[in-house]
Amino acid sequence: MATRTSPRLILLDSCSYFRLGISFRPILYRLTGDPEYVLKVLPELDDEFQRNSRLKTKFWWASQNEHREERATNRCKLTGHKAHAAKLAYTYIRQYAVDNNSTVSPIDIKVLSAARVLDGIVVTDDVGMQGISDAFSIPCFSTLDLLKLFHERDKASPSEIDSLLAYWEYEKDIPTSYVAIKVWRAGL
Repeated sequence: MATRTSPRLILLDSCSYFRLGISFRPILYRLTGDPEYVLKVLPELDDEFQRNSRLKTKFWWASQNEHREERATNRCKLTGHKAHAAKLAYTYIRQYAVDNNSTVSPIDIKVLSAARVLDGIVVTDDVGMQGISDAFSIPCFSTLDLLKLFHERDKASPSEIDSLLAYWEYEKDIPTSYVAIKVWRAGL
């Protein structure tokens, strides 16, 4: 089996970015270790943020310069044949979502399409996205999986995880993996 020479892409969906980005700075970076990962978002995340007043109000911190600059320098860019392949993947995944009455958004389908083409891992707690990722053999992490990876790589201490959980409770923005995260955290 060949050894991977470049880091494996981890692509955060918008919910994961907004849930984690305030607590872990930077959130988009190269995560060293074995294997090595690089965390990115799609440029469409900023488009979605700018169009949605609820997001701009709830996640006000994302409009600060440091966060905007971090997203701008850590965007997953598709060009050439990869961009074409992602458009084709988008068409198939969107049709699958329609056929299966999924409520997955067009931006979420773009995240899945990019991950499929780039052999990346999607981070999401969206059950619809997780189901589509299974159907198309796209590796998928929940927030819990990413937090475990952060903890293993000394990116997240137990107290930082506690602060994150308290923030989610305060904001009433609880991911589907919340109970599993609390159980895992209790064992640290």
